[in-house]
Amino acid sequence: MSSVAVAAVFTLCCFLCFRLTASQPKFTKEPPITVSASLGSSAIFSWDFSFGTSVKFERIIWGETDTNRNHIRNKYITIFKDRREAVNSELDHSLKSRLSWAGNISKHGCQVEFILKNVTKLDETATYGCVAYVDGSYYRSGPIKLAVLIPPTITDRSNKTIDVEEGVNVTLHCDAIGDPTPGVLWVKDDKTLQNGTSTSTLQIPRIELRDAGTYVCTAANQAGSAWYSIQVRVVRYKPYINETATTDPLIKSWINHTTTLTCAADANPSANFTWLKHGQPVLAGVRFMHGMSTLMLIPKTMGDFGLYSCKAENEKGSMVYNITVERLYKPYINKTATTDPLIKSWINHTTTLTCAVDANPSANFTWLKHDQPVLAGVRFMHGMSTLMLIPKTMGDFGLYSCKAENEKGSMVYNITVERLYSPGPPVINKFTADVQSVNVSWDAPQDDTDGGIFDYKITILEENYRMIQQYHGIKQTFFNSQNLKQNRSYIVFLQARNIVGYGESANGTVRTLKEEESTTTESSADVTLRHTTYFPSEEESRTTESSAAVTLRHTTYFLSEGSSTKRKSKKETFTYLLLLWIILPAFAVPIIFFLSWKASKKITRCRGLKVTDFDGDCEQGNAFSLSKMEKLKERRISKHDETLMEDSEEHHNHGHCMEDESVIDNGNPVTDHQQIPGSIVTCDQTYEKPDSPGSKQDSIDLTKDDAKPFESFQMALK
Repeated sequence: MSSVAVAAVFTLCCFLCFRLTASQPKFTKEPPITVSASLGSSAIFSWDFSFGTSVKFERIIWGETDTNRNHIRNKYITIFKDRREAVNSELDHSLKSRLSWAGNISKHGCQVEFILKNVTKLDETATYGCVAYVDGSYYRSGPIKLAVLIPPTITDRSNKTIDVEEGVNVTLHCDAIGDPTPGVLWVKDDKTLQNGTSTSTLQIPRIELRDAGTYVCTAANQAGSAWYSIQVRVVRYKPYINETATTDPLIKSWINHTTTLTCAADANPSANFTWLKHGQPVLAGVRFMHGMSTLMLIPKTMGDFGLYSCKAENEKGSMVYNITVERLYKPYINKTATTDPLIKSWINHTTTLTCAVDANPSANFTWLKHDQPVLAGVRFMHGMSTLMLIPKTMGDFGLYSCKAENEKGSMVYNITVERLYSPGPPVINKFTADVQSVNVSWDAPQDDTDGGIFDYKITILEENYRMIQQYHGIKQTFFNSQNLKQNRSYIVFLQARNIVGYGESANGTVRTLKEEESTTTESSADVTLRHTTYFPSEEESRTTESSAAVTLRHTTYFLSEGSSTKRKSKKETFTYLLLLWIILPAFAVPIIFFLSWKASKKITRCRGLKVTDFDGDCEQGNAFSLSKMEKLKERRISKHDETLMEDSEEHHNHGHCMEDESVIDNGNPVTDHQQIPGSIVTCDQTYEKPDSPGSKQDSIDLTKDDAKPFESFQMALK
């Protein structure tokens, strides 16, 4: 069977059960198991009965039931379907007179209320029920109990009015009876003091004047309530301040102003008054009246202000009341919390000016600049005011005034905001350069008076203004930059920093040395202090490092090219050049001997030879003229001509003209007798002229004997 079919069957069964149940006669409403009623009032028993599908309703009976079962053993009232009623005639007349009913009977059911009037405690001994007859069957309801309640009654209580002295213990009584037992509640001035079901007394230990008043006792249970009031009076008591007629604890006065202090007290017996200041009695200006005293003050000095005490006392005790007389005065500057009269700031720097005053009453503040109110950046606090400045232009610096005023007077406090500047350019003392390093020393800027120099920054750029090195936080006034390239020009920028930031820049151009220059020259670096260039402070827009554009702000400094600083002492220079002094003579002596030998040899040749084409050249001791050398370079030499040339040299005692030998192509000495294009040409007088058309010999190679002196000469020149 599917779930839908099961649900349908279940629903049908429930419907049939409901219909079957609904069609049966039954009681739909019954009284509670116990019906409560106050003594002497009416007890009501209510039933609702449904006839179901039957229409043969006969009667319904209300009466007294037996103890263990709900059978009606003593009928009270019978009601028929036509609303006729029948009261049991056998009942006692006192009972019959207290019975009645009310309700409605219809074709579907009935709603009835059976009433027992003027109930007594005896009515609690019986139980009650109801029986309905329908179509020959009967339906019972019961047994129902009856509870007869007795309202509270106050039986024992304290006197209506009680007079006591302050400091004694007081007990108030309020006893009550009832059924059920009532609870007792104590109230004074709408404030609950004590609440309980059995407590009927109220204790007031060591009563005071404030405890005097009306105390209300209330006893209550389900049947009702009863109350009783007691007036308690404290007739003898110590003094108590009368706040209505007494001066406030804090009053304000000022020099030469008349002030009257009043002290009023309630006391029985009457109190005696004494005025005190710092524990000492005050006599001048004191007056006494019934229940009060006054003190008239005219302050002359600061000592007349402060705390005054009023003491009131009698035989029951005493009390002290304090009054503070506070001085009113115009504002006075509080130097501890106020900004100094002169402060320094700079562009875009946040500066807060504080103006704090002592004043009574509190002062109102106004900030002024050139007698015009300043509103932006102003804040107010208790006893002080602040002004936050962020200077943008020169107009934001200058004199600011803080005006504080109250009802007693006013004061003006001036604060000057002075502008700070970034430092000027440092004063460069020395620039030196080595192969891969640059040394610079300097003095602090001459115009820096704004807090001192914190440190320096050095920026090194190449000639194309490309930055290669930058150093921050330099504390000393000298610096050495390493790892530079040799024989290269660099621009060095030097800036000082103070509290404002980095200022103007001093710069110079320096060129590092070659490695050879470092061994032969002591101060050959080309150093030129060219410009004093301005770099904006860090708060301002900064020129990019790669930019070549600079702005000249100060006088340009120059050093002549011939004047370069000495890098070393004389002792260091001598040590450095000592090796050169040893090497140079070693090379110079052989060269001088060699040149002298060559010169004497040439002179001998020129005297003994008669050469028509080269006389002028030999006499001058020079090589062939440039035009003839070019012609000789174009000629070629054959191998059999070399042999003839060697024979000719033997017979004619080397009869040729030797000029200054040097190899044109690569500068190396000739080591063989091959054809060497472009070699230095020698002339032989036993042959035709070099430019003769029939000549087969273009050039003559050097012999081995002549090559060795040439090599030595060439090495010497190097």
